[in-house]
Amino acid sequence: MTDNINLCMNCMADTGGNAICPQCGWNTQEPQMLHALPYRTCLQGRYIVGRAKKSNGEGITYIGCDTVQNTVVEIREFFPQSICHRQEQGVEVQVSGGNEIVFDESLAMFLNYAREIAHMRDLSAIVPIYDIFEENHTAYTISEWSESITLRYFVERSGGSLTWNAARQLFMPVLSALSTMHA
Repeated sequence: MTDNINLCMNCMADTGGNAICPQCGWNTQEPQMLHALPYRTCLQGRYIVGRAKKSNGEGITYIGCDTVQNTVVEIREFFPQSICHRQEQGVEVQVSGGNEIVFDESLAMFLNYAREIAHMRDLSAIVPIYDIFEENHTAYTISEWSESITLRYFVERSGGSLTWNAARQLFMPVLSALSTMHA
């Protein structure tokens, strides 16, 4: 890793001050996803927020840098866009009027779920959660970063279908983890 100024916000490699990251080819002038935390936001005095990689109804997932461990991490932010917002370039989450109770209940469920998952580090199909905290009127989880592709993309690259043996190798760890979680 490098200093915060030369971090590529897409892959967390050293850009060497270049506008195009030599590691991943990302243009450092690309804007952040709408509603996402600004690039280089520092959480808990240690996690540097990078590019928002995906968003769903519950939250936003970012690539990030743990400046204490000097590792690339995944930062998951609780951010239900239908009931909250943040000012442009702001960090504080603001709940839309009349949705405070729903937001608080959903936030509590997010935290409870994250805490339960954090205790299941020994399951290979679950990405371990290393840190859980509240900040900016919301909550965050920190996990190890892993480059991955969707199952759909994998199947398409495999000719559009999978043999039973190939599918079995993919799904057995997931089914085992689900069984453990529901027990």
